[in-house]
Amino acid sequence: MVTLMLKNKLPVLAISSCLMGEKVRYDANDAYNTFVSNLPTNAIKIIPFCPECMIGLTIPRPPIQLIKDTDEIIAKNSINNDIDIASSLRSAAQKFMKNNKHVNGIIFKSKSPSCGVNTSKLFDTNGNILTRNSSGIFAQAVQDHFPYLPVVDDKCLTDSKILIGFFVHVYILNKFKNTPYSAITKNGQDAYKKILNRYFIDKQIKTEKTEAIFKCDMTKYYFDSEYTSSLMSALAYVLKYDENMIIDLFPDCYKKANDVVHTANNFIN
Repeated sequence: MVTLMLKNKLPVLAISSCLMGEKVRYDANDAYNTFVSNLPTNAIKIIPFCPECMIGLTIPRPPIQLIKDTDEIIAKNSINNDIDIASSLRSAAQKFMKNNKHVNGIIFKSKSPSCGVNTSKLFDTNGNILTRNSSGIFAQAVQDHFPYLPVVDDKCLTDSKILIGFFVHVYILNKFKNTPYSAITKNGQDAYKKILNRYFIDKQIKTEKTEAIFKCDMTKYYFDSEYTSSLMSALAYVLKYDENMIIDLFPDCYKKANDVVHTANNFIN
């Protein structure tokens, strides 16, 4: 790992252990990723995880398959189809996030039946592939319960634009979660409200909470889970459609995101 001088409390990333070189995959191999290995350790704190090891599966082990059974997606190993481990993986996701509330983003392993993000194979009950764009059980559970959390998988790690957007999201979430309401400057409050305002107007969302935000009544809802989710959804939306707005409102987070991505990429190149 390399280092990069950045101040303030570090954001926390959870990263699939196999991407960090740990031999935890079903075949007892790793999926070492150079970008991940070169993330600057004094700019990002990393928590490695492997969902399949969390639930007690052995190394090596038979590979898991995602199977659509009527309206439900189940997970069984490819040799013994008698045991569905999907519920165990979903429970592991909730427990992991409960024990790691400070996580600001996750980098998952692509194509994994536990960790893939729209890159995993889904089979029917006869073993035929229905789609290659499903999500792993663990990854989907995280996104279902923590929709505001920025996530990517390793297929995105060669795209600097996606990466910078991801790390901007991570840094803003970290800043939001670690700044007491009383310490947020007026400029900071205005920035959050502008992001939400753009999102609510574009999406034509109008509720009691949006009205409160427009009236500057943030005290009532600050750190409320729905408020946080709305803010991070708004951030993801604006990052996609108006990157310059993010640069103007959160120049410090944008700079840190650029520094992290370019530092890691420079060590690859």
